[in-house]
Amino acid sequence: VDTLGRLWRLGSNGLQVSTDTTWGDFKNFPMPGELQPNWGEADLDPVLWLPNGRVLFAHQQQLFCFREGDGSYHEIPLPLDPSSRQDSRIRYFLLDGKGRPVFEFQGHIYRLEHDESITHLWASPNRDKILSTWLFQDPQGVLWYGTEGEGLYRINTLTPDFATEKYQQNYLVDILTNELGVPLGQIPANWQQSFWAYGLRYQETPRGLVLTQESYGYGDARRIYSLENGKLSRWNLPEQDKNYIIGLGNDSTGWYAVDIAGYYFYWSDLNSLPEITRLKMIENTAQERLSDLVVDEQYQWLLSARHGLYQVQNGAILDSFALISEDYKLVDLCQDPTDADILWISSLGGGLLKWSKQEKQVVKIFTDSDGLAENNVAVIVPDDYQNLWVATFNGISKLNLTTQRFSNYNKKDGLLESEYNRFHGMKLPDGRIALGGTAGYAIFDPEAFQDDTYSPNILLGSFQVNEVPIWFGPDSEGLDQPLNRARELSLGYNENTVSFQLSTDQYNDPTANRFRYQLTDYNRNWVELGTNRTVRFDQLPPGD
Repeated sequence: VDTLGRLWRLGSNGLQVSTDTTWGDFKNFPMPGELQPNWGEADLDPVLWLPNGRVLFAHQQQLFCFREGDGSYHEIPLPLDPSSRQDSRIRYFLLDGKGRPVFEFQGHIYRLEHDESITHLWASPNRDKILSTWLFQDPQGVLWYGTEGEGLYRINTLTPDFATEKYQQNYLVDILTNELGVPLGQIPANWQQSFWAYGLRYQETPRGLVLTQESYGYGDARRIYSLENGKLSRWNLPEQDKNYIIGLGNDSTGWYAVDIAGYYFYWSDLNSLPEITRLKMIENTAQERLSDLVVDEQYQWLLSARHGLYQVQNGAILDSFALISEDYKLVDLCQDPTDADILWISSLGGGLLKWSKQEKQVVKIFTDSDGLAENNVAVIVPDDYQNLWVATFNGISKLNLTTQRFSNYNKKDGLLESEYNRFHGMKLPDGRIALGGTAGYAIFDPEAFQDDTYSPNILLGSFQVNEVPIWFGPDSEGLDQPLNRARELSLGYNENTVSFQLSTDQYNDPTANRFRYQLTDYNRNWVELGTNRTVRFDQLPPGD
């Protein structure tokens, strides 16, 4: 049915449209003979009216488009999959949120773009054996694909699957060789030891990257390299077999680095050796466990895993700040890409810390109660779209810096694993992000991941009064319609213990839903339930 209320249907030789909204009489648009398929059985062929005046329809394995303006037909070529069941046909049409048709063919889900090009969205893993039974789109835009004998598949077009690779050497070496085109022979031998992949630190430059890698115990540990056009070039730095670099960065005057022993390096000219200073206030660097460095135009900010944050300038520590309980180890330090005042700090067990340089304090701690995937945060990587990608010990979180809301991803989104390693994170020069876990890495284009803006509706169910289930219906006492439609409930003075279950119409990831409630004139504040869905009121006082 189109926006004029007319009914479009597929006849024996082409499309037909009703002449009015009563659907009594129809006008026929015969297809040219050279386009007409062998119709045969056509009662299951889908027809879809499009907002731009086109009508899309299918027969068996052919897709056609009709333009009402000039009465013309044309066929849209489809990709054929020889590995799929060859008796499958185009069965379902639906429109996505942008008015683009989505359909299923041979176990694949496709989208027809506005220019009539075809985008592949998903492939059934058993398309050589099974047939589909239906295709449905929920209010979030998530597709649900039913099959014969294989159950139900969820296809989230807002979240493309992550590309994953198992490690061949270690995180850094595999990224350099597989993604950045560096020949293995150029990579230092001590970087190729799997254990020392935890020591990666890097900085973006207009021409590539600057990299350093922990390599204690394998000869010269203090190495920094520039990476440009697939070639590594080593910096001038005195050799040292133990004190590896833990952080580096640059401002408009030059480059800075700090090693694990608290030695501070400054280059105004990369063709010369650096100026070297020992940071005086750090007496026991082994206990401090220096971890990371961020450089801005005024100061260098040095993170200690055990102590907190140091404010450094010209090789001297100006101030220090304890950030969190000593029970939590601090790991990664990241400059907010949208606000020069904010530093982000990851912790093992304490969540994600937001620290203000001006206020000189933590202004917010994000934990799993705020939507963070897990409180053990391994690495933070900013993208080019005002987001932070936060890898944890239980999946990946994307923090939208504008809304301060999280989107979480795990194995159901195509990740190889859930646990991610410290400092196994990098934004590549092309904007992609690579995050490394215990067995391999995930690599993805952050621009392809859209925020879920759907606001789910709260649904009420499993209603009980004094522990007795109450069902709606004509014979029900006090509930003559579904609970979600009821505007009020009338209970006796002794019917004062009430409970019900909460749910939503957000089907994409129900385990990610968090609930809270407040009963007017009874609860002073919101009651946070988290993932618990049961609301219970005991001994309610009688009302008017």
